[in-house]
Amino acid sequence: MIPVFDALSWLNKFDQSYLTNVSIPYIRPILRKDSSAEKIRQLINSAINLCRTLNDDFHRAEIFINCGAVECSIGLSEDALPHLEQAERIYSDQYECHRLAVALWISGIIEFDTIYKNNGYANWSQAARLFKGLAQRSRTYDFVTKTWQINDDMQNWYLARYKEMMEDLVCLPEEAVTWLNEFGPSHLSAVAKGIRQLAQEKMNRSQFSSAYQFIGEMQKLRKGSSDYLEVPEIMVECGLLEYEMGNQEGAIRLVEQAVSSYNPSSHQQAVARWMLGALLWQTPAQISQATTSWEQAISCFSDLAEKAIQSGHLKKVEWYDEKIEYMLKALNNEVIAHFSKL
Repeated sequence: MIPVFDALSWLNKFDQSYLTNVSIPYIRPILRKDSSAEKIRQLINSAINLCRTLNDDFHRAEIFINCGAVECSIGLSEDALPHLEQAERIYSDQYECHRLAVALWISGIIEFDTIYKNNGYANWSQAARLFKGLAQRSRTYDFVTKTWQINDDMQNWYLARYKEMMEDLVCLPEEAVTWLNEFGPSHLSAVAKGIRQLAQEKMNRSQFSSAYQFIGEMQKLRKGSSDYLEVPEIMVECGLLEYEMGNQEGAIRLVEQAVSSYNPSSHQQAVARWMLGALLWQTPAQISQATTSWEQAISCFSDLAEKAIQSGHLKKVEWYDEKIEYMLKALNNEVIAHFSKL
């Protein structure tokens, strides 16, 4: 995972810092590793109080994001999120896409360690999209020719950060689910989609008992479904909900059933295998199974890419090739991280 302070270092990559002599005395000490936790708390409180007196929104936002990043690093997640949300609100209102992406990414890091995993994924996904968009329009104004020119250095920097982000995103079950219907419509019925939405809403309100009831109702739909592809898709969606509510074992069980139910060597089965591996990597006792599941998914995607080449579906080839690149990198990173702990 991209470390918090690596992400924070991106904030002013292409622009000046908005911190001034008024705020720097509060921010610099909290970024130093030799400051005590109590001293950091005092400085953060003073910095946040200072924000109430400032008129410059970007100045305030930079204080909020620095405080949030430091709070994240010392385990004060409940304090960090509101400060990062303040920064996000300012950057969003000012259409400051670069800094908004940084704030969203740091928020996501925090949310993955809480019950708000789905919020963490949404923030990471949006941050990655913003950086990809910025890479596509990385231009600077040439005052000599009076024209906009592609800035290769800027574009390459955004693309490199986007790849880093995707290497983290592909490790998440939520990301795998977005691949499931990449080349066709969802097979969920209108009723299943409605129940899934209700379960999500209950989960977002921390009404987990009600959410589980809706998950149960959704699974009952499998018996009466006339679409053989709806059944495993229900398992995948219910598995994701179980995971987001912290029921790792239930999520694994459901996604394993989905893998068995999908057509062998199909796109959907490969996606389900990748999702299963993402769940298993979070279970130390099942690292071998996680590795196997990911290797099988990569192998299947490679075969599907080859078939797409033969049939002339170039967009499919491009999609599979991009995903395989990130999947291989993610697998390598996870294996290295696992064995470095031994």
